[in-house]
Amino acid sequence: MKVKPKKPNAEFPLFAANNGQWAKKIRGKKHYFGVWADPSSALQRYLYEKDYLTQGLPVPGVADPSQLTVADAVNGFLNDRADKLDAGELTQQTFSQYERFGKILAKELGRDTPLTAVGPDQLKKLRRSLASTRSPVALKGAVTCCRMILNHPFDDGLTDQRIRFGKSFSTPTAKALKKHKAQVKRERGGRKDFEAGEVRDIIAQCSAPLKAMTLLGLNAGFSSTDIAELPINAVKGEWLEYPRVKTGTFRRVWLWPETQEAIAAAMEFRPHAKLVFVTRNGNKYRRVNEKGVIVNSVGQQFEKAQQAAGTKISHRGHYGLRHTLETIGGEVGDQVAVDVVMGHTEDGMAKHYRQRVGDDRVKRVCEHVRDWLFAEPTK
Repeated sequence: MKVKPKKPNAEFPLFAANNGQWAKKIRGKKHYFGVWADPSSALQRYLYEKDYLTQGLPVPGVADPSQLTVADAVNGFLNDRADKLDAGELTQQTFSQYERFGKILAKELGRDTPLTAVGPDQLKKLRRSLASTRSPVALKGAVTCCRMILNHPFDDGLTDQRIRFGKSFSTPTAKALKKHKAQVKRERGGRKDFEAGEVRDIIAQCSAPLKAMTLLGLNAGFSSTDIAELPINAVKGEWLEYPRVKTGTFRRVWLWPETQEAIAAAMEFRPHAKLVFVTRNGNKYRRVNEKGVIVNSVGQQFEKAQQAAGTKISHRGHYGLRHTLETIGGEVGDQVAVDVVMGHTEDGMAKHYRQRVGDDRVKRVCEHVRDWLFAEPTK
């Protein structure tokens, strides 16, 4: 995340918001007045608009809704998502993704292009550009995000006119996605999980923090994001309670003695007061840098350990441990307990009626995977 600037002086009435602009909350709503790099212009705009905003009146000089531009759509959408970022409802990674697609829209369609001029022809060219550098899966996310941004003025009540996307500006079909998935599986040899011996060989190459991260990947199905955000208070002796970062789904895990020991050893390297894992520079192990690029130190270090252990297979990394937990844990025959450990979102009516899953069932799944990992190899 970018480092927020300090106020130019003590009397400066605005604060630095997460979206890179100076902001002020007026009548319960956050308003933005300019970028961090130009506090003087932001202050001038605030002084001009504040009386109108305080009284709930329209600000003279605001463009007619019918002349809203692509830039207006992008900025309005990012402002809305910045509020969610501040409220903890959105991750910095997702916000950075929105920023990236906002820049793409401004470049491809023209930031000053009126939204009324955006139609099927322009969007067809945009999709072609997006598809030229993306897989069908990535293209699906790109098209969805662009539609969200362009729809925002209508959704926010700024205009009564919807964007006409046309039939071409659509996400890839289910058939195309399925075909792509099968192709990737063939190219990668179909392997996403690990053998027990491979995991043991990788652990032998790990530093103290990475050993704990590797064991959490298999013991608890942790992704690199889960690891990077893991708070100290989630670890409670031999149990771990920690909602999955991606979905917020409740997760309860029995920690192996080896995992508990590795976590304790890793925390000796921790120069931070709240998180279990922090780099020597005090950064999260997975973060978005000042350029908006994801830095995944968990994946990078795990890949080095794989290479040292001679277990590296193309496109199989730390997340493969999660696949392994699902595969081996499923042998117990208690999918509900596996889902609790994995933090899977449960479908169907059963989730509305099931009040709890016994710790004995959760522990049985975790013990089975532990026995599999540390079993003596057969001769």
